Amino acid sequence: MAVLGDIENAMAARLATATIGGQPAFATAKGVSGGYRPLLREALRRERMPAAYVAFIDEPTAPETKPPVRGAHFVVLVAERVLRQESDPRHGDVGSPGAFALLEAARSRLDDYEPAAGLRLVNLHQKFVDADDRSAVYELLYRVWPIIDERLLFDRQPIAGSDSRMSLEVGPIEFETDGFHAASPDGMSEPRLGVKPRQIFWRGRIRAASHAAVNTIEVDIERAVLTQATGEISAPSSGRAFRECVLQRYERQGPRRLDDDLRTVCQDAELSFSQPDPSKLG
Repeated sequence: MAVLGDIENAMAARLATATIGGQPAFATAKGVSGGYRPLLREALRRERMPAAYVAFIDEPTAPETKPPVRGAHFVVLVAERVLRQESDPRHGDVGSPGAFALLEAARSRLDDYEPAAGLRLVNLHQKFVDADDRSAVYELLYRVWPIIDERLLFDRQPIAGSDSRMSLEVGPIEFETDGFHAASPDGMSEPRLGVKPRQIFWRGRIRAASHAAVNTIEVDIERAVLTQATGEISAPSSGRAFRECVLQRYERQGPRRLDDDLRTVCQDAELSFSQPDPSKLG
């Protein structure tokens, strides 16, 4: 099957496993054609509730598309209906979890989900679509971000944790003048060049089973920063390696949060390294 079709099917199957209070969150979860349209609203109203639709929207493919915005967009429509006259479809009642709870259940299964190797779902927005006194429809928009997460090692250790999701970004080799001049073969004086330290970054998400486990990871990282620990950066899955790198900075990006259906503690983060002598190639 085509890649887009595989992703749509994977997202629908993932939604089918969402739960609220130990019970399946959705009675219906399937792929459809197109984004939100009046015809889809009518189709949603005929489904067994609660219902979720997944649909491919578009994908920027022009050569000038910048990497941060690449990836196909998929919309998820979440619908709920209540039967009691005085009930509110947003908050639900004794027989309905409500649309807000369904949104959270859907996001707990889809946010940062990897439908295929090198692809991750990134939530772009959630918004109200349509409602009346008995039903409500909300929308989640996802981008399928093409990114390679690697199990990175520093000095042969998974310093960010064995369950981390990190991408390796390597800066260029650059030259600078050292203030001295040397005579060129034609007798002219010219600046002598030196190599700048190369900057290397780990960017992504530290993940562990508990706050205590994340605390331990962060303490070990910050201890390495304080001691200016030196070691080899390696990515076993791709075979890349960079020798004699120094861990210089650990930066938390945003607050901690729960992931994977509230069972994993996550911290978005960036680790900055310097390779003083980039000529020491792996």
